[in-house]
Amino acid sequence: MAKQPGNPIGSDIRRLPRWARVALAARCAARVLPLVLSDLSERASLAAAMRLAVDVSNDRARRGGGSRPVPELTATVNEAIEYLRREGSEEAQFAAESVRDALFETAGAIFETPALYEATGNGKMAPLDTAEMAWHLSWEAADCHSQDAEGRVVPASITDLGRLLALAKIENWTNDTPVDPDSLGPLWPEGPPANWLTVSDSDDYVKGLALVIEVPDNASDAEIEEKTATLVGRLDTLYRALGGPGLVVIPPTDANVPANVMTGVGS
Repeated sequence: MAKQPGNPIGSDIRRLPRWARVALAARCAARVLPLVLSDLSERASLAAAMRLAVDVSNDRARRGGGSRPVPELTATVNEAIEYLRREGSEEAQFAAESVRDALFETAGAIFETPALYEATGNGKMAPLDTAEMAWHLSWEAADCHSQDAEGRVVPASITDLGRLLALAKIENWTNDTPVDPDSLGPLWPEGPPANWLTVSDSDDYVKGLALVIEVPDNASDAEIEEKTATLVGRLDTLYRALGGPGLVVIPPTDANVPANVMTGVGS
């Protein structure tokens, strides 16, 4: 079984500057994200939110700051976790919780205060180490999946931690130093586990959302186009605020087929 919080690794994670901690948590979450997307294949909006949560954590670590994750994203991530607890596998649930805790670590870094607290035995509130939680939950997810997965997730995350500790010391990182997660090298130094779904394999789950708009029978084409443009414009604004790259409508060729709102159109 994967190791639990409280071992010496936890003290090493706590030594890292804040954006290094976010980068570490984001990398841990990214490794097990495919387990989440696989179980959310029928829930495109939830899958998109989970993928976006990892993107936001990576982006904020890379920039060393930025806008906080909006409440709507956190709420949808929690909705996905609740769905997986009812309908998904244990490995997907652990993986989704890793993604959530990486997002909480990101929010805590932005506000320079822990994002989560728990009650202690003496009635006081103690901060939770969400970076360490994201780390260990990714291990638990891999352990539930297979021995091969655990054997690759654990060394990869330990390698990331070692590199971050070394770079922080050599380059004199502070809590204000941005850390690009991609600079740590391949996500899977020894290759992904056998039969591991990649994020690119899951693109069909999260690329687009079918957009169906009900309009009055007497609405003109111009009115429909205006309403559609307004709605998608607002969705685009929200999506960019969440850290996404933007939305665009691909009109259907058949009036009976919903329009497709596609992501990844650039800023």
